[in-house]
Amino acid sequence: MSAYSISWPELADLIGHEAATALCQHYGGLTKYVPADSKRGDLRKLIGQAAADTLASMHGGETLELPNRVNKPEPKKPQILRLLEGGLSVRQVAMQAGVTENWVKMLKRQHFKPRVSPSKGA
Repeated sequence: MSAYSISWPELADLIGHEAATALCQHYGGLTKYVPADSKRGDLRKLIGQAAADTLASMHGGETLELPNRVNKPEPKKPQILRLLEGGLSVRQVAMQAGVTENWVKMLKRQHFKPRVSPSKGA
């Protein structure tokens, strides 16, 4: 299942600047499932019931790829590669480095070859 990539302007227009900022400070650059019932999950505590209701009415039951609203300097590629080499998941690396999961996935594809199992009978 793929995630719907929501832009910052779209998110801020939908739930308001303050709620969008809170959501992106916590989950920016990551994917987040939006429950159809806004009373379930942690969104209402984070962004308030009204914003959670609005988000659920438009995207309930979907996974959103949230924008990384926090303006940071160019992602630290060496740090990301070290974290990946250390065995952290893409999500964990994105959270620690403050970048999107997509950025980490791209670097992982570029710098780490998939492991190929030895062929049988060779």
